[in-house]
Amino acid sequence: GKHLLNGVTDYYVSGAAASIDDLTIFGADIPKDQSSLVVNLSVTAPASNAIVQKDDIAGRSAGSSVHLQVTGNKGTSVVILAASTTLSAIVAAVNNATDSTGVSAVASTDNANSGISFLSTEVGRMQFVQIHDLDIDDNGTRWLDNQRDTGSDVTALINGAKAQGEGLNVKFNSQQLKLQMILDDNFDDGATTAAPNTDRFDITSGGLRFQLGATTVAN
Repeated sequence: GKHLLNGVTDYYVSGAAASIDDLTIFGADIPKDQSSLVVNLSVTAPASNAIVQKDDIAGRSAGSSVHLQVTGNKGTSVVILAASTTLSAIVAAVNNATDSTGVSAVASTDNANSGISFLSTEVGRMQFVQIHDLDIDDNGTRWLDNQRDTGSDVTALINGAKAQGEGLNVKFNSQQLKLQMILDDNFDDGATTAAPNTDRFDITSGGLRFQLGATTVAN
């Protein structure tokens, strides 16, 4: 007599932070003597971009003429930098090709080692940035010589057990709970005021319990 496909068996969640962009619960076994199943999320290491840094170039040119090969997950582009190219012009030239490379540039002028950062537009261990100067100067050196970096996935615990991280995507599967969530880029900046790397929410209802036989066990 129960409807199965009209949403009546959906899981209901209370207290999930806005810094969780998307939450899908595939299964949750709420204990019979409790009104909800508590889910504690703890991010032990955030997801990161791939980044290649070139320091000490703010306020002056990149030196001699440079043909800069910029490679990321989306492809490769060659950016031509004249000897008089300023830091801001280098940033603009790299960002003009972002759609083709998946690599963006940011000027860093607020510290002693000011310069330029080349970053992947997304996060995770599958993201990479590789920067290579195709020209060798009079000293036999390159402005950047095949400098490469990869990003990292988020590392998280669900109720104290390690979850699977892929970029900002967190997956968890246990006998009691199976879910997937996508964290906001700013999750570490304030999921909760007291503990910015943590969040707690409650699964209050939903799902169906099936009895397959009087002697059926998990195995």
